[in-house]
Amino acid sequence: FQLPAPERAAPMTTPVQCLRWYLRAALCHFLFKVVKGYLQRRRMLAVLKDVPDIKAPYNPIMGYTLDFAGHMHSLNHWRLKVTEGQPLSKMPLAIWGPVVFVLARRPEDVKHILKDAFHKYSKPEPQNDLFWFYFHKWLGEGIFSLPHGVGAADGGKKWERQRKVAANIFTRSNMNGLMNEVFRENANNAITAIRPGETMDLQTVFFNFTMDSIMSVFFGEKSNSLLGETSEYARAYDVAHRALTKFFFSKMPFNSMLELLPFPFGNLGGLVDVVHRKFDPDWQELEGAKKVLDREALRIIEQSYNDPNLAKRCDLLALYMNDPDIKAMPKDQMFAYLRDTVLNFVIAGRDTTACTLTWMFYILCTHPELQAEIQAEVDEKLPKSEPLGVKNLAHSNVPKLHALLYEALRLYPPVPSDEKLCMEDDELPDGTKIPKGTHVNFVPYTQGRDPLLWTNPEKVDLSRWIPFKSPPPHEFPVFQAGPRICLGMDMAIYEAKIAAASLLREFSFALAPGE
Repeated sequence: FQLPAPERAAPMTTPVQCLRWYLRAALCHFLFKVVKGYLQRRRMLAVLKDVPDIKAPYNPIMGYTLDFAGHMHSLNHWRLKVTEGQPLSKMPLAIWGPVVFVLARRPEDVKHILKDAFHKYSKPEPQNDLFWFYFHKWLGEGIFSLPHGVGAADGGKKWERQRKVAANIFTRSNMNGLMNEVFRENANNAITAIRPGETMDLQTVFFNFTMDSIMSVFFGEKSNSLLGETSEYARAYDVAHRALTKFFFSKMPFNSMLELLPFPFGNLGGLVDVVHRKFDPDWQELEGAKKVLDREALRIIEQSYNDPNLAKRCDLLALYMNDPDIKAMPKDQMFAYLRDTVLNFVIAGRDTTACTLTWMFYILCTHPELQAEIQAEVDEKLPKSEPLGVKNLAHSNVPKLHALLYEALRLYPPVPSDEKLCMEDDELPDGTKIPKGTHVNFVPYTQGRDPLLWTNPEKVDLSRWIPFKSPPPHEFPVFQAGPRICLGMDMAIYEAKIAAASLLREFSFALAPGE
């Protein structure tokens, strides 16, 4: 009689075996992502076969990524040079991802993107796009980061709601009332801030001017950075903006490879990305500034929330807080919503106008004969005894000052390039097919310097705008066009003219030696 042999226990899976299986899975994931991305990219490039490449060095692995990132400090001139003579140009990036840019400088295409097929071209969802993922980390759920059209999960309702409420501040009565009062006061403060006969940074003056104005017009908050008072919000905003820009461009090649890594290491928001940002000095600088921005925004919101006169106020924050749908939100949700709204409208109204003023005075300093002409016009049409206002700053009264503003916007648009993602297969007016997933950029900087659109485009020529005729938005998309047209366009134009006229009534300007 023989007893049966005892059953042998199944061998236990060791950590080493688990690691081997994970590495095999990781390799499969890597190969799958590379092959999938390559095939998607090849399909997109096949559709775009008739669109010429940009005129730049091409890397067989990284595409145009390295050349693009290498021109971080000269992107505007780079885009102008690499698309010269081409109405459309394509710019594929690394071979493992379906990231292909199309740069458009033809007005018909810009009109199609911004108006005729508006619903097909939007911002991508943040989790699907490298730039918007990090931009969203800073801006949150604001008008600049919210998608719309077919690409938005909610059909664009959040985006539409923000525009609808904000539009109520840009009225004729507000222009003649609140805005006029604030802009004149801050223009006088700018005069006080300038020290005659000394060398100083005018751009700092203009950034303080627009920040002080924005804080009053948008948030009902008095700010006197022009008079030397420290604005925590303005300082933190500048730090955050600079840190994010530096982080994105300097780490672009590295960050673009994150999607190739397996779970839990890969993709935006994965372990490698989180750890990388935790120890990256630029990102940590951004995080520190963001904490200050959040704290200051919530302080402003809390003050407004407890203001017994909130219902009578006409600043932008009050308009939002008095909106029935926003008032119905739980307090924490409302405050988070308004915090993001505050930051997004600072971006809209502060940097753009300040940069425009800076370039206006750069043109005056490099063209002293124009400065003399415009000062003569200001002295004649806007004497110091006459308060500046909407009526006497109209283009019909000061055509040369108005022309200077538009030449600055043409040559140095504050938003020199704007990107949209094509959400559905599309076709441009000339029959060029644009595959879904293409990043389409319209580029006001290159349009403003295109000899097919402007005679002698590099020359400053005020006669282009005298007598003034408003240019079609798709030919001059500085303020965008169609449903995306800038809500604050008239306010920005008026703000820039009132600041420029105020300073030109008091001073003459010249570049510092060596500039």
